[in-house]
Amino acid sequence: MEKAKRATIQLGDRELEVFQLPDGSYRLSQSQVAEAVEKPEANFPDFLGKK
Repeated sequence: MEKAKRATIQLGDRELEVFQLPDGSYRLSQSQVAEAVEKPEANFPDFLGKK
């Protein structure tokens, strides 16, 4: 079984570290998303609870 690999992608003017899955798709962790939107990771439960 192949595992996800760390990769770096360019999103606008930002470089993001992501996980690249064996099928070529990308996934971000909560920490990576929080960093990308410049918000504390602690905001995630509140955000997800409102959706």
